[in-house]
Amino acid sequence: MNDIVLDNLQKTFPNGTRAVRGCNLKIEDGEFLVLLGPSGCGKTTTLRMIAGLEQPTDGCVLIGGRDVTTNRPGERDIGFVFQFYALYPHLSVRDNILFPLCAVGAPRDEREASLARVSERLAINHFLDQKPGRLSGGDQQRVALGRAMIRKPAVYLMDEPLGTLDAGLRLEMREFIRSQQLDLKITTVYVTHDQEEAMSLADRIVVMDEGRIRQVGTPANIYKHPRDLFVANFVGSPGMNLFEGEIAAGKRCDFVPRNTSMPLRLAERYPPGPASLGIRPEFVTVRPDGEIDGRVVMSEYMGSTRFVHLDTTFGRIISRAQPDTSVTIGDTVNIAFDPEHWRLFNNDGVAMGIT
Repeated sequence: MNDIVLDNLQKTFPNGTRAVRGCNLKIEDGEFLVLLGPSGCGKTTTLRMIAGLEQPTDGCVLIGGRDVTTNRPGERDIGFVFQFYALYPHLSVRDNILFPLCAVGAPRDEREASLARVSERLAINHFLDQKPGRLSGGDQQRVALGRAMIRKPAVYLMDEPLGTLDAGLRLEMREFIRSQQLDLKITTVYVTHDQEEAMSLADRIVVMDEGRIRQVGTPANIYKHPRDLFVANFVGSPGMNLFEGEIAAGKRCDFVPRNTSMPLRLAERYPPGPASLGIRPEFVTVRPDGEIDGRVVMSEYMGSTRFVHLDTTFGRIISRAQPDTSVTIGDTVNIAFDPEHWRLFNNDGVAMGIT
């Protein structure tokens, strides 16, 4: 079993920056887990502590039930893929990939068998004798992956490995990384700030902010049921439409957004008081019988969809509409909300009705 356990993991740098603040997490054997969050949220520092490249200020790291907190990186049985390839420019592709096996004195026949297996899997046989500098970015990243994969480590750690690639190569490499991980069933921790990448790759996502874990769950769970306002706004492109207001007391349970007297009927009863209501853009529909008026301030055609930005009495709202929706900037249109997909957050920004 090659699970990973982070127990109260913390990191404070000498300048006083608290990069990671009490991280508790179990990554299951064979799981593909993505650390997602904005720059500076602590995700890379967490990954580097798992790798042994940073020492925790407090807490511990266990891999396969073994406490490796004070172990050197070479003693942890990990394969690390960096964002910037970290290939040796003076060595051929062959020698770059074989380097980890040569470093531990693996027999020649074992090295050659492993090289044949990895190079075929990565489809890089045809340039094994070239130097990395002659290769495209995507091919260099394949070589970096090959070097990490050749030992069949207990764990893969990947720090934004696709961040420097263009869109087409990112999609190709994303598909490749996931297919290989599913095939090899190696526990993988992957760092990214790209939500689409996280959603498409992960078994589970860990959303981080300011050194803390905000939410852990499947991509669908995090998208549909954000636990707080940060996750609601950060996850999704664009994020959730959010309105501040009040939950009104009375026979009905209504949410009344600020700057309007138009109440929104809630299906469940909630305690009265300040709150925020959120709804994803796909549940805001532009249609003639909609009960809310909005003035179109922007229309973004994205090919498979159209984002319509509207000024309303509730504030700015974004609707994810059909691509052939006909709107013009300055138009007044009607929109409707799907009340089954409202999400309520209390005055502390924590989701209501989620246990």
